Amino acid sequence: DILDWKTSRTFFYWRLRRLLLEDLVKKKIHNANPELTDGQIQAMLRRWFVEVEGTVKAYVWDNNKDLVEWLEKQLAEEDGARSVIEENIKYISRDYVLKQIR
Repeated sequence: DILDWKTSRTFFYWRLRRLLLEDLVKKKIHNANPELTDGQIQAMLRRWFVEVEGTVKAYVWDNNKDLVEWLEKQLAEEDGARSVIEENIKYISRDYVLKQIR
């Protein structure tokens, strides 16, 4: 895609926020299981997004602003409820520990 000069600042603002939040989540996942590759982690994030939002809204994954809002919502615990990301990281960590024990 070609960026319009007038909207380029907005585009890069949301793109940078998305990349920073994705990096934060990727680090959490990598800490839970250091054996996972970046590609595997990226695929997991996308799958979790589709599981939460549904396949009808899968196109939103490509919208930086909407994805930033989703990631922020997931990273902020609301009323003590754990987010999908936090729950899945817990399961990844548990599976990694069980694999190490075997």
